[in-house]
Amino acid sequence: INVRTSFFDLGLSHTLGRGRQLRSADWEFSLLYGLKFSRMFMRLTQNVTGGVGELNQNFNVPYLGIEGNKSLSSNVTLSGSLKYFSFNGSGGGARLTDFDLALLFGRDYAKEPAETEWYGTLGYHFFLLHGEADNDSAEIRYSGPTFGLESKF
Repeated sequence: INVRTSFFDLGLSHTLGRGRQLRSADWEFSLLYGLKFSRMFMRLTQNVTGGVGELNQNFNVPYLGIEGNKSLSSNVTLSGSLKYFSFNGSGGGARLTDFDLALLFGRDYAKEPAETEWYGTLGYHFFLLHGEADNDSAEIRYSGPTFGLESKF
């Protein structure tokens, strides 16, 4: 079995503003909108005549969402986002749910601005993409803990 997958998220955010003081820490909210691209190729090969099967699945799904950030200390920020889209039409439909909650570790860029911001991340991510066309359906789902490096520019 050979499987190749790739996901690409092209999106924009619009800052809605800061919330009122909540235990001496501000919440900052942003509206998210964009397009998720999902590509998957799977090949199954067996040692028999005609033992090769291939499957291609490509989804391009728009989304709307909201993101919130709350500074917990001078170098730790709580960040969460939810992206969602659902469409049902005569020939098929698609549904996207993308939830992310993470702690960002890095310097306080509000006090020390920079053109590029870098953070270490530790969090949880849930992703579900379900698509239907005619009588076929496909579902891509993953969830679990995450860690990594994030940059904003």
